[in-house]
Amino acid sequence: MASTKPPRECASSGCSTPATKRCAGCRNLWYCSEPCQKKHWPSHIFECQLGKPISPVYYLLRACREDALPMEPSTRKLYGFDRAGRDVSGETQRELLALYADILITKNIAPKVVKTWSDGRLLADGITGVYEALRPADRGALYAWFQKNQCIINPSTVPAPLSGGALEDAHAWNSNRIRNAWVLTGGSPADDLGTIVRRIRAAPPHVRACHSLYKQIVGKMCPNPDMDDWLTFAFVVSPCLRGREGELCVLYDRLIRKCSFDEFCAAYQASKMFLLFAVYDIPDAAIIRCDRYRDVMAGSPYHFKSVWWLKQYVDILHCSASGTRPKLHQSAVVDYGYANCRNEGERKLLDDTYKRLFTDTEAEPMYLHRACMEGRLFQYVGEHVKLKPWTDKFKRLLKNPYPPVDA
Repeated sequence: MASTKPPRECASSGCSTPATKRCAGCRNLWYCSEPCQKKHWPSHIFECQLGKPISPVYYLLRACREDALPMEPSTRKLYGFDRAGRDVSGETQRELLALYADILITKNIAPKVVKTWSDGRLLADGITGVYEALRPADRGALYAWFQKNQCIINPSTVPAPLSGGALEDAHAWNSNRIRNAWVLTGGSPADDLGTIVRRIRAAPPHVRACHSLYKQIVGKMCPNPDMDDWLTFAFVVSPCLRGREGELCVLYDRLIRKCSFDEFCAAYQASKMFLLFAVYDIPDAAIIRCDRYRDVMAGSPYHFKSVWWLKQYVDILHCSASGTRPKLHQSAVVDYGYANCRNEGERKLLDDTYKRLFTDTEAEPMYLHRACMEGRLFQYVGEHVKLKPWTDKFKRLLKNPYPPVDA
């Protein structure tokens, strides 16, 4: 008597039809029909294409379904989360996620369609078309938010120059940031803006730096990677532009509400900022206790390991829309191979390699620095990033003045 196998279940959620078609990619899952397979693909792709490139739009859809901000670097950059990440509160990123969830899930726009918009630099236009097809009464608050924030969503969209009332509002907002920070540092509320600016400019460099950070924190903003504050106050230790720098802003905000400005400046100048956090027992300060933060702040504001100059350089590359290469500190030029570059193509090759090292791998900057100082830069980078077919070129590029430890 022939044995009968129980019918296979369709892998698509909610489907009870027996499955007869096998996934040709992984050969592990079964489906009842092509429509069910297409429906399940945005979830299955992460198993089926394991180890292979996956379009950022699928990471975006997964983030929408899980109601969690995307962490994958290309997704964050391509769909505006890096730009929105400058907001300390994280509210801008949450609004952006809600907008994409409305497009991809509620409005049921196919991921491939959104990818087409993005590839053609028409993301803002595509989103506009979805909402403009609705009655004005049905477009909702998300569309109103989107209209005010298109420059976050589409990197090619440049906001119109401010004029009239909008320009006055921007000046007023910046002036309020400066005034509120000035009062928090112990300045007089009666001082006019001109007096405040003159006194800050006349202060010693380390005091001016602290004023700069206070202005950012009071204004509920994070420093940008191209600002000195990014390095000197250790925002550079955050995983490459994944929105984590806002956590450090929150901790600084808690600290400056407890300590005096003189204490803050003294700790910064003496490279003992992490001790000031301990004195005031700031809660949830795990990032302050990590080795990376202590390593940066133990030298700030005067001395930094070259790996932190390299990390800041890579962070700037990630958020630069113009494609212009920032200037790299000379110590990192020598230590990390840029001095060996013979042309622009080789510099671009190193740029891309270090971007992958800091974003796509679990490489630890301090381990990278140690390998660099021990003459093992080529070996360390090769353990984390694929160097083929340029292996011989990388052997030349990743040489530095430091002899191998076993030499």
